Amino acid sequence: MIGIDLVDLNVAAVESNPFRKGYLDKVFSAEEQTLITNASKPHTMVWLLWSMKEAVYKIFSNEMNIRVFGPIDIQCSITDLSTESVKGNVCAYNEYYCTQTTISSSYMYSLAAKEKTELQYIKVKLYPYPSTFDYHATAPQSISHHGDYLALAY
Repeated sequence: MIGIDLVDLNVAAVESNPFRKGYLDKVFSAEEQTLITNASKPHTMVWLLWSMKEAVYKIFSNEMNIRVFGPIDIQCSITDLSTESVKGNVCAYNEYYCTQTTISSSYMYSLAAKEKTELQYIKVKLYPYPSTFDYHATAPQSISHHGDYLALAY
């Protein structure tokens, strides 16, 4: 099972203020908040951690048949960080997952899988959103859309 989450960084910059009072405390652990505070681009780090949590949640919620999203209960760590790609580990309710995030100037998407080796086999297709074709017919294993983008993971 795989998960994907996509963030349109241009839309997120306009429509969201993750630094409003109390938000970071509700969503991110103390360790994650330290990553955000120490990042050269704090907004990008917020959305990176958010997308890692969401991608894992998609797997976890399907595996466990649980539909309650408590982002504070999903803990992220970064294992490899570059400007265009980030690898990490995520613990959700004592279950462990691996993530890989691709970052561009206008979007980012995180892939999640139970095993690190699975990540290399995931194929991602990006499309403009809203889409004009029936992408469900292509049988993606995970779907995400935000702003101007649609991401399908196979």
